[in-house]
Amino acid sequence: MVKTLTGYGIPQDAICAILKITRPTLEKRCRVELDTGAADADAQVAGSMLKMATKAPYSVRFQAAKFWLPSRVERKAARNSRYAGPD
Repeated sequence: MVKTLTGYGIPQDAICAILKITRPTLEKRCRVELDTGAADADAQVAGSMLKMATKAPYSVRFQAAKFWLPSRVERKAARNSRYAGPD
């Protein structure tokens, strides 16, 4: 449940309220879920978008590809800029 809520973007304080636990307990007991929830959700959405962009009817493929390509380029540019040295 913590991984799913984290993937939805629910703040940790709200997750604590839902589960009726303290933040230190959440961070101690659910560290992996907190660290991987957002990435797991992103991966699922990316897989769904890729499937739509390659296997859906043409109008859906076009819209999915129109969204997918710029977002991929932005992520790649952000990744590359993290490793670039000073000019």
